Amino acid sequence: MARTILRELKHGYIDEEITSNMYVATHGKNTIITTDDSTHKEMEEDMTFALELVADNLVENCFINANLIAMESLCALLDGWSTDSRISLAAANNILRGDDGTHQEIKRSILQYVCHPCHEKYFHNELEERHCLVMHNLALAALANMLQIFPESGNELQVIVKSDEWLGDKGLLAVLIEELHFAETRPHDAYHAMRCLNAIIGVSSDVKSRAIELGIRNAMDISQNVGHCSHALLARESDIGISMV
Repeated sequence: MARTILRELKHGYIDEEITSNMYVATHGKNTIITTDDSTHKEMEEDMTFALELVADNLVENCFINANLIAMESLCALLDGWSTDSRISLAAANNILRGDDGTHQEIKRSILQYVCHPCHEKYFHNELEERHCLVMHNLALAALANMLQIFPESGNELQVIVKSDEWLGDKGLLAVLIEELHFAETRPHDAYHAMRCLNAIIGVSSDVKSRAIELGIRNAMDISQNVGHCSHALLARESDIGISMV
């Protein structure tokens, strides 16, 4: 019955086969729908299923909200403008190096969402899609905040970036460059990806050469065009990036 009601609300009809065992009686001005025993049992099973589904969704929503709050808090912690820059730098250094289990888990979560494909075929439902798209953007912002907090004169970032995790064929550098190709549909994501790229392509000639091999010039042309048409922040970061390569 619960499934029947949900179908009616969604599609505007009730399956005749399901309603064939329902009997309508009147009592005064009220209409009463009754069923035989087998149909009543099916109704109870359907209602149990529907309540379990609601409970699962409530738990899922709580989990999703907790993830969002945690990633938003992390972005603020890693932002040298809203947090003491010394604290932000220490946190960024610990996370990117993955010094212990906690830092490794935080790093894994950030990179998981940075690398998650933002295509509808990878999502099970609309709720998951919205959640992943928001988390993808927040993860890019958190990564950009971490990379940009490192002083340009230091070599800490160079040590972190010069690894297969960053420079491999499917490494983070390739992921960030690929993000720029979707600037027209996701300009906010491209903006944070461009922030990340500007922070790392100048750390060494090897990183810059690898970025050029991966097609960064063409990707930045795309982001620059989109930025100058509709996104000033993306345009600014793209202009900076193009001047560096």
